[in-house]
Amino acid sequence: MGSLKGFLKGLGAGIHQQSGGLLGKTVKVGPYTVRVEALLGEGGFASIYRVRDNSTSAAYALKHMRLNGDREAIADCYTEVETMKKLRGSACILTMRAVAFAGPKGAETEAFLLLDLCKDSLVDFSRQRNNKLSDSVLMHIFQSVCTAVSAMHHADPPLAHRDLKAENVLQHNSLPLPTGQWVLCDFGSTTSSCGIYESSDAVMVAEEAIRKHTTPAYRAPELWDLYSRERIDTKVDIWALGCLLYFLAYGKLPFAGEAKLQILNGDFSLPESRAPAIRQLIRSLLVTRPADRPDIDAVLQQVEQGTPHPGAMPTPVAASASAACQQISGSAASETEASLRQQLQLAHAELQRVRLALSAQQDTVQQLQADNANQAALIKRLQADAGLPSSRPPPAEGSSGGWVASFEDAEAASPPAARATCATPPPATDSLDPFDPFQLNNGHAASAATFDAFVLNEPPDLQQASIAQRLQTAPHHRRSSSEPTPVESWHLHTDWL
Repeated sequence: MGSLKGFLKGLGAGIHQQSGGLLGKTVKVGPYTVRVEALLGEGGFASIYRVRDNSTSAAYALKHMRLNGDREAIADCYTEVETMKKLRGSACILTMRAVAFAGPKGAETEAFLLLDLCKDSLVDFSRQRNNKLSDSVLMHIFQSVCTAVSAMHHADPPLAHRDLKAENVLQHNSLPLPTGQWVLCDFGSTTSSCGIYESSDAVMVAEEAIRKHTTPAYRAPELWDLYSRERIDTKVDIWALGCLLYFLAYGKLPFAGEAKLQILNGDFSLPESRAPAIRQLIRSLLVTRPADRPDIDAVLQQVEQGTPHPGAMPTPVAASASAACQQISGSAASETEASLRQQLQLAHAELQRVRLALSAQQDTVQQLQADNANQAALIKRLQADAGLPSSRPPPAEGSSGGWVASFEDAEAASPPAARATCATPPPATDSLDPFDPFQLNNGHAASAATFDAFVLNEPPDLQQASIAQRLQTAPHHRRSSSEPTPVESWHLHTDWL
């Protein structure tokens, strides 16, 4: 029976025993003594058998893992065992009844996990129905998987499964409902680690772990590009849930194999053959930025009550996913409402962009005004130092931002000795632009010395620092609390959790 082959794919190194090596044998696992009846499936270094308890005749599944002392295989096995112990009793989690190891601790050669017997994987279940599940059936299955993921994400510390996929969702052999009770399995890829990878060495190690413990078609964008500096945490499971729901709805995955660019860009199609609520739910899960995806509580809320996750969805869910499990009416009106709300949000975003642009222009104008005032002060001082008459009356007062300077005080602040530094009469000023310091600089050696000293903040001998010089050496502009913040100082930063 090949119903669980998908459950076992990609589990590791080569097979060291012949297939069905335990058939007909009796194995003791903890308090259970079971007889091996049939081989259900096998993978790289593990096989699944149907076994029967000698005492109660109850049927179970026995997972036989061939570790052969391999450290990585042993570590993955212990991760699976410890996770199943921690989650024991949680709804929709495959139950482990007992576990036994062969070989010395730390160098185990074999492991035996006694598990509840399951009938089919989700892949088998879907194929048997030609990948055409009703809305009610697919939402029932999806709710079961979300319930299992919720148990993991609410553990202490939170656990990310990292390998959620249809092959790891099993139909329990007990059938309380027509569609069965669905459980999540294969916890060897589980981790409680989270964070942002800072160094190249850390990225290399993480990339190898990701390659080993995740499936490309279900792999979240942040796992494809660790240099994006997005936080890696339980949100990788939310993305995988979106891929799983897409599979349930359309019988195929939204991204095929190593479709890295498609995944990074969130480029997928949504056929209209499903109810709008289901399509909206898929959109809310397959969001490329992890911080914008809903957490598992919000996902379950959408499934059970139809409440949208505001941070991840551009439009509210028009009808609840639970309502989609039955007869959904008014779908056209719901889509129209969603479209109008999306247009409204886009218009709001455009208005905000215009406001920011206007704020930037206002800051530019204010800065130019401040620069003009500073230049006027400089020219006035240079004219005074060179003994040149001003070609126009100076303004009584100039202001910019947080300071105010009276240019009428410039003459009083500069003593006669400072104004007598010219040894010869200054040239005529008719041909000079009074607002061009470089023309004034060429007009007289004394004004050149004064100008250079002013620029270098080194006033010449016997020259008292003028108001204009003090303004130049002080901060150019102190922004008052009433002025708008320059747009250049805005930083859109979101920490990913």
